[in-house]
Amino acid sequence: MKSKRATALKTTTEEPTPKLFKRKPKVAVEIVEVDEPTKGKKKKVKEPTSYDDDITALVAGIKKDIGDVFIPHEGVSSLVEVEDWIPMPQPICDVIGTPGLPCGHVIEVMGAPDCGKTTLVTHALISAQKIGGVAILLDTEHKYHIGRAVAMGLNRKGLIIIRAETTEEAFSKFVTTLKHIIASPKWKDKKIVVAWDSIGATPCKKEIDAEGENFAADSAKALKGGLRRTRYFLSQTKACLLLINQTYEEIGGKSFFKKQKGYGGKGPEYFSTVILSLSRLARLSKQVKGEKVRFGIHTQIEAVKNHLAPPFKQVRVDIDAKGIVYGGRKAGDDA
Repeated sequence: MKSKRATALKTTTEEPTPKLFKRKPKVAVEIVEVDEPTKGKKKKVKEPTSYDDDITALVAGIKKDIGDVFIPHEGVSSLVEVEDWIPMPQPICDVIGTPGLPCGHVIEVMGAPDCGKTTLVTHALISAQKIGGVAILLDTEHKYHIGRAVAMGLNRKGLIIIRAETTEEAFSKFVTTLKHIIASPKWKDKKIVVAWDSIGATPCKKEIDAEGENFAADSAKALKGGLRRTRYFLSQTKACLLLINQTYEEIGGKSFFKKQKGYGGKGPEYFSTVILSLSRLARLSKQVKGEKVRFGIHTQIEAVKNHLAPPFKQVRVDIDAKGIVYGGRKAGDDA
């Protein structure tokens, strides 16, 4: 039997097995915030909105306060949105880049004498009659050729002629006529063409009464004020106002510098949506029984101002007794 002493000595003499301690590698600690569990539905994380969505929400709020506000939708190339058009010959549609003349707007037709201004305007009056609308001639020159217009296709009995002697009287009668048409249940939704022939030859009241010194400035002021007031009434109707205007050559500081300008100051230029400038390039003639007979003119039409399509387009047309003919000069015709 072994003693306790011997056992103890044996135990102490044996070398203890060494313990290997390995240091744990450092691990990056990521703190994750965990939402507290809510009773019922889980809490949704709100995604950030886009710029377009924010603008749409802003416009919706403004619309509740003022009403007339919108964001142009895709495909809208112009803020001038026209719903109704007056059909016109193809050359006019091509130069403006539209289906015709816009209702609710002012169109200025300018150029030197005998270049086709009245012919173009007569086409608009004829178109208004053909679509069952109202054709009105605001006559201040008293030289409109009814016979030639009838030869082009105008219905004499369907033309309303308003005579005026001054700019102020012309605007007053024009606005009164529009109000009467709007008040008529049968005619309020009809398209209207009003042709003013012409603003360049219409004096103002001060000029007639021989008051004042600068009649050109007084006439321009009367025209600008009348157009500003008329523009509002036009927007309430399906009327298109055509202004015939003459041009003159403004000579600058150098003798060779010439610039075509229209009468009436800047008013017609400011308030017109489209300005068509006509220039006669040649007279057309043909041989009849050995004699040279003139039968028309060759004219260039340019959109010098256009808020409906790209401006500065040009077309060249022939104009004869029956109106505008598309294309260049006819083969075999002499200038």
